[in-house]
Amino acid sequence: MVSSQVGLQNSFTKQITVGIVKKVTSKYVTLENNDKEEITLKLSNIDILSDKELYEWKRNNLKLEHHNLSVLLPSKCDEKYLIKMFSNIEPVVDVEIVDVEDEDKNSNLRKYTFHYTLFNESDESYVEEYISCIGATIV
Repeated sequence: MVSSQVGLQNSFTKQITVGIVKKVTSKYVTLENNDKEEITLKLSNIDILSDKELYEWKRNNLKLEHHNLSVLLPSKCDEKYLIKMFSNIEPVVDVEIVDVEDEDKNSNLRKYTFHYTLFNESDESYVEEYISCIGATIV
């Protein structure tokens, strides 16, 4: 649990604190937040957010990074499966296909443009590498 990100909710005020666990004792937990400040909370006054609750908190409270990515894929690809595949890339928060264009009549390729969101700008290169490793050509 030390060095992992957690969300903790005060049992009385319902205030949520998110950070990296730095230290846990029998009575207290110390987190480091994004500003590198350490926050110590009494264990008896907090509830740990589930992964789903933490994800929803981040989605509703953090600034999301928006990106577009155009790729060439076989024209026979089913868009619902492309969306499902893209949304399963770990850092991707949301994704939609915003444009589809046939390359030319002699090609069996189609250009798909995805609009997606991330929590961290730095994850964009990971998404592009993932997409290219499954055989898509980024255009």
